[in-house]
Amino acid sequence: MKRSWKSLNIDAKILLQKTVQFLESKDFGEIVAVETEGGYRIVAGQSSSYKIRGDLSITIEATSDDLSIELASIKENRRPNLPMILTSMFGGGYFLLKDLKSTENFRNFERDFWKEMNRVVASSEVSTNPQRNQGSRT
Repeated sequence: MKRSWKSLNIDAKILLQKTVQFLESKDFGEIVAVETEGGYRIVAGQSSSYKIRGDLSITIEATSDDLSIELASIKENRRPNLPMILTSMFGGGYFLLKDLKSTENFRNFERDFWKEMNRVVASSEVSTNPQRNQGSRT
């Protein structure tokens, strides 16, 4: 999911630091941040708090007035692609349930993540513009 904010003067480096602090507080392992042409990309390993299969990818792009943040899950493919009926037959649907639980945990994290990003963007810590907008979803 991607969210954008318009007419804000955001310091992307401070936003990056706040994002990494948030991920650390949620027990994500091995957090790697890389500077890109338009901002930053963060890849975070698995969390003991949110049992998500795979890693997270967060992209922060900031210009002088606009900001966009994209959150995605990079799923691990530990099993071959099998038809759904065949997957549900092994272990009473163990693999299917594990995938569904991981998706549910990602949705829970996503909710918490956007709540925190809205709070951080609206705070005076990263924004110098007195008029702050809520993020728009795309």
